[in-house]
Amino acid sequence: NGRTVTATTITNNGTIQFAGGETLTVTTKNNGTGTVEYTAAGAITATWGTTYNNLMIDSGTLTVTGYTIGGTLTNGGAITLGGPLTVPGLITNTGSIAVGANTLTATAAGIDSSDTGSSITIGTGGSIDAIGTIYKLTPDALAAITINGETTGVTILQAITGAPTITANGKVT
Repeated sequence: NGRTVTATTITNNGTIQFAGGETLTVTTKNNGTGTVEYTAAGAITATWGTTYNNLMIDSGTLTVTGYTIGGTLTNGGAITLGGPLTVPGLITNTGSIAVGANTLTATAAGIDSSDTGSSITIGTGGSIDAIGTIYKLTPDALAAITINGETTGVTILQAITGAPTITANGKVT
């Protein structure tokens, strides 16, 4: 916490944890097969940057804009999408993800938001594109939601009011 690291190259084949307040000055960050984990409570500063193999948020809040994730996303905090996000591996959500009018894409393993208290909120014009299972979608009252891909186990948590449009492009069971 609060440390300064300066290096020419860092290769992450394990787990690098950031608790908050760190300064990282690195010429080359190689994501390798590793995970970057943010453990801070409150607002998270993405010390590692915007490109990850696996990204883990323990509890804090993070706005994700222009991120590239090559593996999995594990969220125990609160993520707000500031643009589209594609995750080729499993998205495990025990916190909250606010998609807004953006697109959240899980290209291989689906989205697991099945824990009590977790949610994925989609705003008007927002969409979920996933192959696999999607649990616990919460649309805004007037949202137009698109679910793409071949998905199973879609559960919408709140009463649908205001006549939102839900479009399924692909097989939804």
